[in-house]
Amino acid sequence: MTLTRLRLRDFRCFEQLDWYPGERWTLISGENASGKTSLLEAIFFLGRGRSFRTARNEKLIRTGAQAFELVGDIHSDRNHRLGVRRAARESRWRLDGRDLRRMADIANVFPVLSIDTGAQVMIEGGPENRRRFLDWGLFHVEQGFMQVWRRYRQALAQRNGAIRGRLNERAIATWDQAVADAGEQLDACRQRQVRRLAGVFESMAASALGVDGVVLSYQSGWKEGLPLAEALQRNRASDIRMGHTLSGPHRAELQIRVKGAPARERVSRGQQKMLAACLLLSGARVFEEERQRGVVVLVDDLPSELDRVHAARFAELLATVQGQCFITGIESERLVSLAPEGSTLFHVEQGGLVPVQA
Repeated sequence: MTLTRLRLRDFRCFEQLDWYPGERWTLISGENASGKTSLLEAIFFLGRGRSFRTARNEKLIRTGAQAFELVGDIHSDRNHRLGVRRAARESRWRLDGRDLRRMADIANVFPVLSIDTGAQVMIEGGPENRRRFLDWGLFHVEQGFMQVWRRYRQALAQRNGAIRGRLNERAIATWDQAVADAGEQLDACRQRQVRRLAGVFESMAASALGVDGVVLSYQSGWKEGLPLAEALQRNRASDIRMGHTLSGPHRAELQIRVKGAPARERVSRGQQKMLAACLLLSGARVFEEERQRGVVVLVDDLPSELDRVHAARFAELLATVQGQCFITGIESERLVSLAPEGSTLFHVEQGGLVPVQA
């Protein structure tokens, strides 16, 4: 999977740009607020339909413009052209000359993973961040996952609607089996993904942190050993009192523990960043093993937040990922020192990119 060309128009600080990145590692240097992160953000948007920096898409439009446009030439099984025009309230996506309606179609063409300065939320943030990471991986490695996920979300929404509508217990119970059937299928998918991730992640974490006892585990979101239908029945009165369903995969937790305790209680903030990076990289490795192709990995300024020892260890782990990598940083010399030979270096200045001899 390779992004061979990227064209921007009116995206963030870039009025217009036509860019040919490197085939393997592309390094992007520049001062703070120069636009280097915006380039990664454009690539991420092209693959995910959203930003990793803001939930407000109108902020991505260059000041004074009405819309932004992104067009990427992508080489995977064959050559593709993926493009989007995004105005404040609407967007239009096209792939190889035809309109696209579903983000699932877009994400499948151009899988992208971001390791940015906010990655630490994977360790110290709420469980929804880790569930989202699990589901991203499952979307790409299990063909029927999206149908299962949608069925569960729809059944859960119906049950919660019945609870909020203050319907009687009998009416609420009519949704229990639909929630339970889809929920247990979703849980089984996630259990399989955790098994795929665990060995890779735990090995990476031991290498990166130099500590033993890092364990990845999963809690389903209801009492262990109890069928979900029975958990829903037992907790129905509590659900009515609280106003929503308290049992199910929407309450699941992907846990990272170090020597038996939650990681955030055992390791430093710098080590937490390394753990988060290892978790995300393990997702890239599982993707490669299951799909036999690479994922595009975006690394935004993370080396500057790590000391030289941990930055070097991170670079070694990143080099084990087969896909195309984009890495930003302030100091070009430090980027080059971390990257393998043959990497391509660019410098961002005045809304443009200048190639630099690495």
